[in-house]
Amino acid sequence: MVAILGIPIGLSGYYAGEHTKRVQNTFEFYKDFRSQAFQEKYQSLINVAEIKDGEIDRIMTQFRDNVAERDRKVLEIIVDIAEAGDAPKNMSAALLFFDGLAACVSNGLCDRNAAVALFNVPSRELASAYGPYILYIRAKYQNGKYGTGLFQTRALETEWSVY
Repeated sequence: MVAILGIPIGLSGYYAGEHTKRVQNTFEFYKDFRSQAFQEKYQSLINVAEIKDGEIDRIMTQFRDNVAERDRKVLEIIVDIAEAGDAPKNMSAALLFFDGLAACVSNGLCDRNAAVALFNVPSRELASAYGPYILYIRAKYQNGKYGTGLFQTRALETEWSVY
């Protein structure tokens, strides 16, 4: 009788321990994300993009009826800000970070729900600001994997879990 009850209890403890490890791994990514060095890079990208929001809004209004011209002009602005100064270095660091996080989640080493809670907003911010640039680089260099981790992190949704 003890063996019959012990097996489910032991399995439950094992799975709870595995869940705790996945959450801890996710928090390690969060510590890296919140580090001063990374935040300087990330915030620099976001701040520059926010400065250009007014210019992009003006183009969106001005070329409302000419979608091709509007998209071309908006892409020019985004490419300019993504390739100026330290932006390429900062973009590389951010995309490598999200590639690592997405790989960790997809391989079951990090907790999906914790990743959604901690990284949903930052991944959406970066993808919203630089998504067109990432797609531009993919097309220019025929590299469909560039920025994949960012888009995968942005698309994460919570899932039902016992733990």
